[in-house]
Amino acid sequence: MAETSSTQNPDQPSYECADYEAQEDAWELIDDLLAGTARMQDMAARRRYLPMGEGEPAKIYALRVLFSELYNGLDTTHKGLTGLVFRDPPKLADDVDPAVQADWEDIDLEGTHGDVFARDLAEDLLAFGHAGVLVDVAPNNGELSK
Repeated sequence: MAETSSTQNPDQPSYECADYEAQEDAWELIDDLLAGTARMQDMAARRRYLPMGEGEPAKIYALRVLFSELYNGLDTTHKGLTGLVFRDPPKLADDVDPAVQADWEDIDLEGTHGDVFARDLAEDLLAFGHAGVLVDVAPNNGELSK
C-alpha cells in the first residue's frame, strides 16, 4: 500500500483541498497588491505583472519597471475597513474569569494581546475572504475540563 504525503492526507494540517488550490492564485494576487509597488517590481513578480514587451530592449524594460507605480486603492480600502471594525478595541466583560483575562493578555503565548490578535485575524478575513485559527492542545483522553 502506497503512503500518502501529508499534503494529500485530509487528516493532516498540511492538507490542501481542491477548493484551497483553486484559490491560491487569487490569494497571491491579493497578497501582492497589498504589498504594493515594491512587490510588483520584485524580480519574481515583475514578469507576471510587468511583462517585457516583445522586442523591448532590456534597458528600456528595466526603466519601465523602475518607474512603474501601483496605485494601491486596495490597501487603502483594506486598512480603512479594518480601522472601522476596530475603531474601538474589543474588550472582555468585567466579570470574565481571571484565567480568560490572563489568556487575553498573551493569547498566543508569544506576547500578543487579544485585541491585536483579533485585528490581525480580521485583516486576513477582509483580504482573503476567510480566516482561521489552529488551536493546538495536548490530548486529554476525551475528558471535558471545567
